[in-house]
Amino acid sequence: MSVNVPLDANREPILHESESLLRISSKVKFEIESGGGYPGSGGSYYGKGKLFLSPSRITFVVDSRNVTFDSFEMPLAQLNSARLKKKFFGSSTIRGSMNPTVDGNLIGKGKYKFTFKDGSAEEFYLGLREALLHLSETGFRATVSNGCRHEEEPPLVAFIDPEDPFQVHINVVESPKEAG
Repeated sequence: MSVNVPLDANREPILHESESLLRISSKVKFEIESGGGYPGSGGSYYGKGKLFLSPSRITFVVDSRNVTFDSFEMPLAQLNSARLKKKFFGSSTIRGSMNPTVDGNLIGKGKYKFTFKDGSAEEFYLGLREALLHLSETGFRATVSNGCRHEEEPPLVAFIDPEDPFQVHINVVESPKEAG
């Protein structure tokens, strides 16, 4: 996870080579908590702004410049779960958990929650699910931190919970050497 990632003149994430945007959602409330989520423990971020989805990452950009942070990046390979909670009345959410990255800004494992005020939660979730499934099929785990550093790590497997199709589970596949 990276705080204050580079943005272009339009306040959108600078795309890496051969990267594209799959979804953009406006009017999103953003919450990240790590380090127990206690005030002063660090690693917790809150804001309102735009959420960008690419095949390798989610980037949040605050609407107005914030003293605490301006943008936040989450590599998809670090997500442990993603769950869509649709509401009949009110705003739908996507929430889940994630692992910290090396040199990242989380203190231990974290939880995230995106609240979509513009009604785009389901569309964003479907794009996220597609990107996670593609990551698991390619067996490539990208770690992006303040630039574009990619490292090959153990492959991921993403699967949809048969009892709850709005829940995606992401697991690291252990090689036979590691398992033995």
